[in-house]
This record gives sequence, C-alpha cells and structure tokens, in this order.
Amino acid sequence: MTPINNLQIAVKNNTGIYYFQTLVPIHILFVESGKLEQDEWFKNWQDNSLNEYKYNIANLNKYADIKEIVDKLQINNVFCIAERYVNNMNVLYLSVKLEQNVIFVMEMLIDQPLRNVKLSTKTAAASLVSPFQNAIEEILKS
Repeated sequence: MTPINNLQIAVKNNTGIYYFQTLVPIHILFVESGKLEQDEWFKNWQDNSLNEYKYNIANLNKYADIKEIVDKLQINNVFCIAERYVNNMNVLYLSVKLEQNVIFVMEMLIDQPLRNVKLSTKTAAASLVSPFQNAIEEILKS
C-alpha cells in the first residue's frame, strides 16, 4: 500500500519522461480544520477500537513557557483542545486531522522544565503512527 505522504512526480521534457517519488514530511498534510470539539476529542480517546501508541521526546531545551509550545504546535495545525497542570506536569490534549479525514488525538505530558515529552496517540491509521510521532518531534525541535 502506498503511504499517504508518498509524492509521485513525472517530469516531461524533450529528452523523455522521468518518474520519481519521495516521502514528504507528514506534517505538511495536517489540515487547518483539525481542531476537534472537546466532546468529539473525548469520544475518540475513549474509543476502544483505537490502539494507544506511546512516544518519548527528550531535550527540547528551547521553550520558556507552555504557551510557546502550544503556539508552535498550533501554527503547524496541531490543535490544543484543553490543558491542565497535574503532578508537576503540563498536560495538553491535542488533535490533528489529515486529508481524507484521518484523525489523531493525543495526550502530551510535558515536564516542568519543559524539556521532556511523553506523547500518547490514538488513531485508526496505525500505519501512520511512526511518521506522525516523528513529525510532532520535528515540530517541537524546529
């Protein structure tokens, strides 16, 4: 099966037609309409048919406060549905949609010095979890 982030290109000139393909970063497929309502987020999170995937991100080293992280995510179409502060951890509840209505819901725990992240993700698109997690890490570290 061809991944959703596979870009296929054909170039035609006077010497012939050339075909090639490449995988583009999946975050360029995050859509602006990806913010879920709280009840819709919760319904997806509670859906037992979706597996939960864990991922750790270390050494952020660049954020002064949690608002900077939320803003950075939002400009990349990763939307904060709610946030809390529990047990010395910032907890963000996030959503992302891709084209073709592929939905990711996340719980992001960020330690108090804002250096380490524990990301829990739920989606029906299991084949996209790894590139998705890598994209979130790239966004946070860029």
